[in-house]
Amino acid sequence: MSLTGLGMLFIGIAFVILAIGVGRMLLRAAKTLQSSEEMLHRLPKQMDGVIQETNSLMRKGNDAFADVHAKTAELTPLFAVLGDFGHGTKNMASWIRFQADMLEKKADALDYQTERKIGSNAYGSLALGYYLWKKRKELQRVQKGVRSS
Repeated sequence: MSLTGLGMLFIGIAFVILAIGVGRMLLRAAKTLQSSEEMLHRLPKQMDGVIQETNSLMRKGNDAFADVHAKTAELTPLFAVLGDFGHGTKNMASWIRFQADMLEKKADALDYQTERKIGSNAYGSLALGYYLWKKRKELQRVQKGVRSS
């Protein structure tokens, strides 16, 4: 065998090894394509399932919104009544405050009149003390059953 024959033998063996490697790679690619084909065949069914679930969720969401809307419509009169009650209590509180202010003004006027009648000096204080002392004595007599005439 000559060197040319030997070189051709090595080239042939290398070609066979290369062909086997390329063949294995093509088999792997074929398996990958076959699995992707199976996945593509299953994809429409899966997408239909996802779409059906989405439709179901949207339907339930719409039902929930309709229920909330109906319940809100039922509660609207209650909110109106509560609002009217709030306005009524506000008006009542304003009236009570007005009455309290009026009573305070009347009490201030009575204090002024009492002070003016008794006086704001030492003589007025002494007169008030004597008056209260006399009333206390009368109260004690009444309690004992003795009345002064």
